[in-house]
Amino acid sequence: MGKRSEASRLISRYLSIQELNTDFSNVNTALVSVENRCRPDAEALRAVQELQSSGKLREKFRYLVLEELQKAKASSVGSGGGTSLDRFSSFLDENGYGTSVAQFATALGNSLEPNISRWAEVYGNTTYRKDGSLPASEGQIIVYRDSLIIDDEKIIDFDFNGSSASVVWDSSSGLNETSGRLFFSHPYVAGGGLPCICGHIVFPEGPDYPLGGGEVTVSAIPGGVEDYPPFIDVQELHSSLNVIGMLVKLARMGVIVNYCVNLNG
Repeated sequence: MGKRSEASRLISRYLSIQELNTDFSNVNTALVSVENRCRPDAEALRAVQELQSSGKLREKFRYLVLEELQKAKASSVGSGGGTSLDRFSSFLDENGYGTSVAQFATALGNSLEPNISRWAEVYGNTTYRKDGSLPASEGQIIVYRDSLIIDDEKIIDFDFNGSSASVVWDSSSGLNETSGRLFFSHPYVAGGGLPCICGHIVFPEGPDYPLGGGEVTVSAIPGGVEDYPPFIDVQELHSSLNVIGMLVKLARMGVIVNYCVNLNG
C-alpha cells in the first residue's frame, strides 16, 4: 500500500470515528487551499523584516498584541472578549502592508523558527545531575537574542539546528570552557505550556563547577535568577523576551485561527 493510500485510510477511519461528515479528499483539498492562502508573499516578508528592525513599529505592535492576549485570557476563563484578527488586519493596512494576517503570521513564525532566539528565555530553574544518584546542583541557562549563556559563560560559535530544535557546541577550539548538546521543546498543555530544555553538558573538572565538573545531565524550565552575568543588560533582556514571546504567540494564534476559518469556510 502506498503512503497516500495509507494516509487516506487512516484519515478516513479517524473521520468516521469522530462522526465527521466528510472524507479524505475534502480534507486534503481544504489543507492545500489553506497552505496556499497562508504562504507568505513579498509584503508579508517585508512586514516581518521591518517589524523586527523598527523600534517604533514594534512598539505599536506590542501594545496591540498585549491587548489581544488579554482578551484571549479573559475569554479562556469565561469572561467574554476573545481575540479578533480584524485588528491585526487593520495594523497591516494602516502601515502599508498589502498582505493578509494568515500570510503575515506564517512569515512571522518562519522568521523565528530557524534561530535560537525562538527559544529566548531565562531558564532559572536549571538542574544538573550526575551519575543518576548524586545530589542535584542548581544553575541557569539564558537564551538571549542570538546568545546562549550557561551559568556565567557566554557560549561562542555554537550550532543551532532549527529542524530538531537543538544546539551543540564544544571546547576544542579553546573558546569555550564547556561542551554540550541541548534540546528545546514546547510541550502542549491546555492553556499553554512552558518551553523546556534537556540534554548534557561537559564541564571542566574542579570544585568551582557543578557537581565537581565532568559530564552532567541537564533539565531546565523558565524561572527567575538572582544574579545575572555582568555583561547582560537586564532591562533590555526582559524587554526583548517580552517581544519574542508575543511574536511567537501571535504567529501561533494567526495560523491556527486562519486554519480553522478556512477549513470551515
